[in-house]
Amino acid sequence: MSRAGAGAPLRFGLFPLGLAGGPDGLAAIARLTATGQPWDLVLAYRDRGRDLDGWERFVADVVAEHGAELEAIQVTGEANLTHVPDAADGAYPGATEAFVRGVRAAIETKRRTGATAAIGFAVVPDFEPATSECWAEVGRLGATEFAGAVDYAGLRSPARRVCRAAGMMSAR
Repeated sequence: MSRAGAGAPLRFGLFPLGLAGGPDGLAAIARLTATGQPWDLVLAYRDRGRDLDGWERFVADVVAEHGAELEAIQVTGEANLTHVPDAADGAYPGATEAFVRGVRAAIETKRRTGATAAIGFAVVPDFEPATSECWAEVGRLGATEFAGAVDYAGLRSPARRVCRAAGMMSAR
């Protein structure tokens, strides 16, 4: 794809693909990467059944199979946003553990396979992280070792998702 202008290259994002996609999700990602576009992919954990082993395998499979073709892989979507059902991963059981285990699996797989995609995550601003249940659990799960290994950490405003989940705006 040719890009005109002196600005930053156009990058495409896709949200969400999660455990429910399983093999179908991997096939969908293969179709995306076959386009040759520089995709940023968000792997959303939306599993009410709390299959953390399956989630970890899915993340590792995505990085192993497509980590050389994707620009970035975001592991989970706002695992610390717990109070808005269906608006973010934090509303699902085991989201914080899925966040930690998924990031670890992505980083380990990237190192093992030589994948080039940036590995990271995004959270909503937490104005009291010292008292946040999410960050306390992240600490208990021993996530400090991946803090220096991720390629990026993003902050997102939950306003659009909250409004959409409440039926106050369309999904566009």
